[in-house]
Order: sequence, then structure tokens, then C-alpha cells
Amino acid sequence: FCVQENDAFAKKNTTLIARFALRARRGKAVVQGRDKYELRCIDRKYRPQTFDDVIGQDHIITTLRNQILHDKVSHAYLFTGTRGTGKTSTAKIFARAVNCPHAKENNGNPCGTCPVCMQKGDANLDIVEMDAASNNGVDYARDIREKVQYP
Repeated sequence: FCVQENDAFAKKNTTLIARFALRARRGKAVVQGRDKYELRCIDRKYRPQTFDDVIGQDHIITTLRNQILHDKVSHAYLFTGTRGTGKTSTAKIFARAVNCPHAKENNGNPCGTCPVCMQKGDANLDIVEMDAASNNGVDYARDIREKVQYP
């Protein structure tokens, strides 16, 4: 999100803009000022939705796709690497593809049309995103253990 120096609205409302920019990183912000602006981080706006969209990780994509196509999915996966290499994007695509009933028909890609693929974020109970950088405490581990128990 960029603000031009000559924008009078931005100069008067820098706190408001900063607050909405923070909310935009979480994918929630809609600013209503002079015009309606939808704010969203560029990485979330252009995040790949299928394995075919991922660039530069062909060896990983081939491995994950083959595991889906041959029904040899493991119980856990650890995505590691430096910032900006596509760990989160690849993990989200893989999680949707594993749960998608039509993934085999789409060469291992999630179809994007079934109810499983249409669910967003926390709505899907089968997918839990764990980030070691921010969720590294004992209480978080206990919380996960409680969440995965069946009723």
C-alpha cells in the first residue's frame, strides 16, 4: 500500500491509513474515504492457487503431486527455507489438494469448485496452519492437542 506525497487525504488520515494497512495484511480491510479502496497485500492477492501456478519449485511440486496421484500421502510435512520461497503457498495448495475429492482428475491440483476447496482459512477443520516463528510456546502446543481430539 503506497501513499503519494501530494495526497491531502493521506496527510490528514495517516493513523487511519496505517490502521487499515495493518488490517489489510490480515486480508480484512476495506477503506471508505473519498472512494472505496480494497486493501490487500500483494503476496496474498497474487498467491498461486494450484501447483501449476507455483514458479521455481518444480522438484517439490512434482514430489507432492506424485504423492497425491499415487495415494502415498504422509502424516506430516515440514516446509523449510528462506523467506519468499513459497513455503506457505505450497503448503496451502497441498492441503487443499489432499482434501479435494477431484485432485486426481486435475493432475494433483485442487479443483477449486468443490466445497472443500471453497472453504477459506479457519472454516476448514481439517487444515491447521502452524507457524513456528509466532506459535512456539507450550500453551500453543497444548491448544493444538485439544483441537485435534475428536468429540
